[in-house]
Amino acid sequence: MNVNLLAGDADVIKQIGDFATILADWAIAFTNWFITFLGSHMLLIISVSFNVCGFGNWNNQKVNSRSLIFNNKL
Repeated sequence: MNVNLLAGDADVIKQIGDFATILADWAIAFTNWFITFLGSHMLLIISVSFNVCGFGNWNNQKVNSRSLIFNNKL
């Protein structure tokens, strides 16, 4: 994309349109990549998020609701 700052109004509008097209194509490609990335790493993301939230040993320990609320684990 060549930018000519001395161009007329119609040319500037066309250049803005060209840039918007390039930006839209990049956004579509990035969105597709990001959805693919999330899908391929779903099990890893879920397991890490459960461990970070403090639910890693949820089935192995007795937990009452009062301790969850006071420890900000809810």
